[in-house]
Amino acid sequence: NQRADGPASDVTSFCAQIAANASQPTDTVTNEATGNTSTSRGQHAEDYLRNAPDEISDVAQKILSDRQNNRPIDRATSQRLLNWFEIRCFPEAAQPGAEARNQRFAPIPVAAGLTICGVFNQFDIQPINDAYGTITIFGDSAFQDPYSAPMIGLVESREEVLRDDDTATSIAIPGHPDAVISTMTSAFSNRIDGSQVISWREGDRSIGVFGRSYGAERTAQLRAIASAVTMNGTQPAIALNALPIDSHELFHGPLLATSYLNVASDPTATSSLTANRGRVQMNTQVMWEGGSGAHEAIRFFAPQVVPQTLAGHSVLAGPVIGSAQLGPGSFDLARWSPSPGIVVTALSLPDPGRPPVDLRTLIRTTRRLDRSEWETLINQSDGCFGDLVQSRTASGAGSGSPAESRPAVTATTSPTPPTSVP
Repeated sequence: NQRADGPASDVTSFCAQIAANASQPTDTVTNEATGNTSTSRGQHAEDYLRNAPDEISDVAQKILSDRQNNRPIDRATSQRLLNWFEIRCFPEAAQPGAEARNQRFAPIPVAAGLTICGVFNQFDIQPINDAYGTITIFGDSAFQDPYSAPMIGLVESREEVLRDDDTATSIAIPGHPDAVISTMTSAFSNRIDGSQVISWREGDRSIGVFGRSYGAERTAQLRAIASAVTMNGTQPAIALNALPIDSHELFHGPLLATSYLNVASDPTATSSLTANRGRVQMNTQVMWEGGSGAHEAIRFFAPQVVPQTLAGHSVLAGPVIGSAQLGPGSFDLARWSPSPGIVVTALSLPDPGRPPVDLRTLIRTTRRLDRSEWETLINQSDGCFGDLVQSRTASGAGSGSPAESRPAVTATTSPTPPTSVP
C-alpha cells in the first residue's frame, strides 16, 4: 500500500499522480455570457482517476465523470478528495518527533470570530518558483538595520516586466536603448514613494535595478549603478565597488521570496492555512532567522514592515497593501519564529466594511499541532479560499486575492495552492 513503484491503485502512486496533476500550470478561460469555464488541460489529463484506491474511488469516479461530460465539479465532492489527499498523502506530517519540514502550526485555540476553513500540506512546485526569476538585495552595513536605509535590488525575470508603465520614461544606459526608469512598485502596481527602478530587456528576460529610497534626487546615482551591471549567462551581476560605500549583499534567491502577497501559495512553504473565507492566510517554512537573509527579504517591497516585539516574540510586522484602509496603528503582515528553524508568515487582507484581523492574536495562539489536531483541521476544511476569490471577482475587486497576483512588481497571476483537485 505504500510502494512508490506500485500500480496507480496504490495510495502512494495515486498521491504522486494527484500532486503531478495539480502542479501543472493551466490557463482557465471563463465565458462571461454563460459562466462556463474551459482549461488548457489535455482531454485525458484526469484519466488516472479511474485507478483511484478503493477508499476514495467513488469520489474520484464522480469527478472524472463530471470532467468528461463538461459538468461543473461538485465542490463538496472535490473537497472530499482534497481532504483525503492532505491526510493520506502526507503520512509524516505532524507526527511525534517530526523533523522541521513535517511540523505543523496553527492558531489553536481559534480566537473568537476567526474560523479556520482550509489547511494544506505544500508539495514541491519549484519549477514555477524558478520561472519568476531571482533578486539580489544590497544594503548598507553601516546601519544596524540595513532595511531602514536606501537599498539596491538587482532582478532578472522572464515573467515580470519590472516597470511601472504609467510613469516609465526613457533613460540612457550604455548598450540598452530600450532602458526606462519608472517609479518602483510592488504588488497591484502599488507605488513605493521616493523609489525608482531602471529596467531593460536582455534576451528573454527583463533586468531591473531597483533603488529603494532612490528618489529623483538620486537618479544619476541609480543610473550609474545600472550602467555597471554585467551579465553572467542569464544572471545580472554588479561589482560591490560600483555600489555605494559599505554596501554588502543581504540576500540572493527567488524573486518570490520577496512577495508578501504570496503567502498562501509560496512554493517554499511546508504548510499553509486560510481563515475567514481566506481573509487571513498563514504559512510555515523551514527557515532560520539568520543565515541566508530570506527571513527579512520580504521587507524589500514592504518598507513599513519593521522589527518589533509582539506577544513576546521578535516579529517583522507592519502594513502592506491596502494599509490606508486599515486605520492607524494596525498591521496586516507578521513573520516570526515559533520554534527553532521554523518561520510563520501571516497576512490579513483588507475587506471593505470589515475590521482587519488582529494578527497579534494569531501570534499569541499559534502553536505546534499533533497529528490528531492536524487531521481534525483538514477534515473541517470547506474550501473557503475559493469563496474569497469568487466574491472578490463578482464584486469587481478582480486581483484582490494574493493567489491572483504576482509577487513583486506587477499585478497579474501566480500559482495557487490546490484548493481543489484535480
